[in-house]
Amino acid sequence: MWDENPYYNPEKFNLFIVDSCSLDDEPYQFDYLVVWRHRDNDKLYWARDSGCSCPTPFEKIISIDDLGTLSRHDFPMIEKIVNNSPEKNSQQARYFLREIKAACEQL
Repeated sequence: MWDENPYYNPEKFNLFIVDSCSLDDEPYQFDYLVVWRHRDNDKLYWARDSGCSCPTPFEKIISIDDLGTLSRHDFPMIEKIVNNSPEKNSQQARYFLREIKAACEQL
């Protein structure tokens, strides 16, 4: 359900979105990479989801345990995901990487 996941309702998971990036600009499809921060302990989480326009993005995430954790040592992995995407040179992708790098360095 669209309102039961951290993308559309991060507050239910005690999270807020640090930033998100669309990794592909194909019509009727999505490929999102999202980083969240926990409101209580500042821990970072991330997830990527893709598909056609039929499923809701991140609909399979029903618990915070379904998200990956992110530390400053994991930033190169996020950077690689973005740099291997069709949108790697977009302004949104460059901004996303700056934001996520800054968030990781705060840990």
